[in-house]
Amino acid sequence: MIAIVVDRMNRGIITLFLVVAFSYAAKLPSGYQTCKHDDPNFSECLKTAVQDAFSRLNNGISTFKVPPLEPVNIPSITIGEGKGAVNVVQNYKSFDLYGVGTSQIGKFEAKLTDNEFTVEAEADTPEVRFEADYSFNGRVLLLPIVGDGKCVVKLQNLKTKFTLRAESFEKGGKKYLKVKDMTIKLTPGKVIYNFEHLFNGDQRLGEEMNKVLNDNWKEVYNDIGDQYETVLQEVFIDYANKIFGHVPYDDLF
Repeated sequence: MIAIVVDRMNRGIITLFLVVAFSYAAKLPSGYQTCKHDDPNFSECLKTAVQDAFSRLNNGISTFKVPPLEPVNIPSITIGEGKGAVNVVQNYKSFDLYGVGTSQIGKFEAKLTDNEFTVEAEADTPEVRFEADYSFNGRVLLLPIVGDGKCVVKLQNLKTKFTLRAESFEKGGKKYLKVKDMTIKLTPGKVIYNFEHLFNGDQRLGEEMNKVLNDNWKEVYNDIGDQYETVLQEVFIDYANKIFGHVPYDDLF
C-alpha cells in the first residue's frame, strides 16, 4: 500500500521532466540552453541542457513558478510493509529530499516522432538524503520497532535509471502530449539510517536498532525500495501531465 499527499508543486522529483520540457520551450529564462528536434545531435544537445539546468534549478525558475530544487518536499508519504525483512508500515510527514541537484547525467537518449516522445536516462548522485518526521510500529528483521520522531536516511552513490514515454492527443484543435508510462529505478551503493526517539526514547534500544538497520541496509532497502520508486513515479506522471496538458506540442518542439 502506498499513499501520497501532494498539496503544492513538488521539488526536484520532477526536475528531469522540467528540464526536458523547458529545454524545448521558446521563452526560456536567459542562460538556459535550448534544443531543436531536427538537430542531428538531438540527444546529446538535450543531455547537455539537462546537466546544465540541474545547477540552475537550485534556486527555481520564478517565471515558470518552479520552486527551488533544494529540497524536494512531499508533505506526507506512507510506505507499506515489504514481503520479507520489513513488516512495518512507515508513515512520514514533512518529507524533504536533498542532493538531487548534484546528479551527473550518464546515458541519455531522447527520441521524437509525430506521435510519441521517449526519454531513457541514467544518472549518478554522490548522496541523496531525506529528512522527515516518522511514525513506526511493527517489525524489521523479525525484531520489534516502534517510535515516532525525526529521521535522516542517506542513499550514497545512488544510481538512477529513468524512462518516460509520452503520446500525442488532440484538444481544441491542437496537439498535446500525455505520459503513458514511466519508470524510475533507484540503486544505492549504501544506505545509512538514523531514527531518533525509537522505543519511546530508550537510547540503548534505539542505538541497537539503528545499528541493526545499518548492518543489514541492503536487505531492508531491497524489500521496500520499489515503493519509494512508485511514489516518485506517481508524482512525476501527475506533474508531467499537468505541464504537457497546458503546453501545445508545437510549442514544446
